[in-house]
Amino acid sequence: MAQRNRVGLVFTYNESWIGGVYYFLNLVSSLNLVHDVNKPVISIISRNRESYDFLKKQTNYPYLEYYYESKSLSLFHKGVNRGLKLLNLPKAFNSRVNRGELDMIYQYYADSSIEMNPKVYWIPDFQEKFLPKFFSAEEIKQRQDLYEQIADQGQHVAFSSYNALSHFETFFPNSKIQKHVLQFAVTHPDYKLEEAKAIRGKHNLPERYFFTPNQFWEHKNHKVVLKSVKYLKDKGIEIVVAFSGNENDYRNKDYLDSLKDYIRINNLSEQIYFLGFLPRIDQLTLMKNAISIIQPSLFEGWSTVVEDAKALNSYLILSNLEVHKEQIDVNVTFFDPKNEIELAVILEKYSKEDATVVIKNYTENIVRFGNSFIALIEKITS
Repeated sequence: MAQRNRVGLVFTYNESWIGGVYYFLNLVSSLNLVHDVNKPVISIISRNRESYDFLKKQTNYPYLEYYYESKSLSLFHKGVNRGLKLLNLPKAFNSRVNRGELDMIYQYYADSSIEMNPKVYWIPDFQEKFLPKFFSAEEIKQRQDLYEQIADQGQHVAFSSYNALSHFETFFPNSKIQKHVLQFAVTHPDYKLEEAKAIRGKHNLPERYFFTPNQFWEHKNHKVVLKSVKYLKDKGIEIVVAFSGNENDYRNKDYLDSLKDYIRINNLSEQIYFLGFLPRIDQLTLMKNAISIIQPSLFEGWSTVVEDAKALNSYLILSNLEVHKEQIDVNVTFFDPKNEIELAVILEKYSKEDATVVIKNYTENIVRFGNSFIALIEKITS
């Protein structure tokens, strides 16, 4: 059998950007559906072993290994390696990844200690170009410096959508870098639908509710949902909306408080539920059993929430971003994310009648994602 390609993924588990965590999780999981002969060895390059352990446990991918990302190993790490050697076991920690050890690095960041080619950079989106008010001047400069470096010096760059690719070509029209689009799909853990009532009860939710499972970043646009709920309440129509996600927006520490103030001032506390950061099983179960998933975001690169809904065959009420329209065209109603009345009309409709859902075989999307990544590896390493 031909030697397997060895691909490095630079990854650190971080709940403050859970979408990035799920991206890696879904990428590695998709490779389980690739024919075994084509499966690459995936080297998780990280400064903490827990990140590797998380992916190993969640994906059970058979060809996963760990590299400790550092310019040099500490005395502790060297001691662990010596102990393992005495037991005829492989090293637990590797230091700098040298040229020739891996065939490719994916999602490579400029501050990594890895010195090798080829590198495939990943740019999720250009939100700072369109919504600069949500970023500090320092963050904008950091992003711009990184993207300029990639455009000027990089060999390969990947995007999750053609929408993001078009933005890159607008901002860097003279870049000679090779560009690739890799639209990701999600892989879900096993869960039992019959547990829905228990999980709903655990979070004190009624039988009928809408669900917005987004992190509490300001661009996720929770406020338009609250305004729609108030508009309906003023008409005598009361609906329930549950929000979940990490409640810390490091860019705007007052964001969550501003939402809670709006709820208090407008007497919406019995209709709005804050569930916090949920276990994945709870999140997916609540998504599957909601009236509909509301995704009101002002900007996305390729939405994990949308992919989750597609995989669950759940109905979506979705902001009319171009990337959202690229991502889904069935089981969805689009709305202007700055128009709470338009959203309210949609919410009223589906609070009274069930949406018609076309059942799709989402496994095909996962297979396509895995095979697309294999094709990317082969194209770059051939």
